[in-house]
Amino acid sequence: MVGVDFDYSDNKLLYTQIRPFARIAWMPSRSPSKESSQIILQKGVNPEGIAYDWTQRKIYWTDSSNNSIYAMNLDGSQLVMIARVERPRAIVLDPCNGSLYYTDWGRFGTSGKIFRTSMAGSLKKAIVEKELSQPSGLAIDYEERMLYWTDAVREKIERATLDGERREVLISATIYPFAITVHGNYIYWTDLQLRGVYRAEKHTGANLVEIVKRLEDSPRDIHVFSASRQQCMVNACKINNGGCQQSCHPGPNNTAECRCDEQSKLVNEDRMCVPKNITCDQVI
Repeated sequence: MVGVDFDYSDNKLLYTQIRPFARIAWMPSRSPSKESSQIILQKGVNPEGIAYDWTQRKIYWTDSSNNSIYAMNLDGSQLVMIARVERPRAIVLDPCNGSLYYTDWGRFGTSGKIFRTSMAGSLKKAIVEKELSQPSGLAIDYEERMLYWTDAVREKIERATLDGERREVLISATIYPFAITVHGNYIYWTDLQLRGVYRAEKHTGANLVEIVKRLEDSPRDIHVFSASRQQCMVNACKINNGGCQQSCHPGPNNTAECRCDEQSKLVNEDRMCVPKNITCDQVI
């Protein structure tokens, strides 16, 4: 497994695997096993980071082979491209505020940036773009409205506001920090080289504790399976699918944005989808 997220109310663990066994799948959280896994998508993808919009049961993921971010329903329907990205890695969602955050390692994997867009991929803005190499993990503190990230090359864990302001280094004495999450008063992260899981206070980085050491495989993602991580339920797409013919995505200020599959394009005030080869004169 490379990426992990969950649907708390439906007791599902969602995960990604890269090639040669590329897939997006889920397994029951109460009895996770290879045998109980259900594949959602496996053709034409090489998924890495994964994030779940629990307000409308959509999966978002990064795909560095296809240089894109995609989304689809939990059952695999309504697959749409959200954004073209040079080398995407981590992804997190703030669905009740209509925001998506992702990391881009850049063409050579040495000049990383953190971007924020709407959950339909519009309003793109680089919120952290200096002194980054390979930002590998992202996490949102929904209560205090802060963004946390790891940089495996610079061997640091940092945080900032959701606008990228008030940036500060929390941890600098780590080897290869990769995935990160936040819960309560703590941050938790994985280290690929040490094959361990660590915890520290989220405001200061103090009281660092090694929770798990010397795992058999390097842990590539981490979450705290808790209802408190998926509490808000505001979503403009819940009313008449946001006015969208196909895929609806929450935007800022309780708005809704629409997306079409790759064979279609948006028309009629960006709400209706028609085949790409149809001209405006043919749309009634």
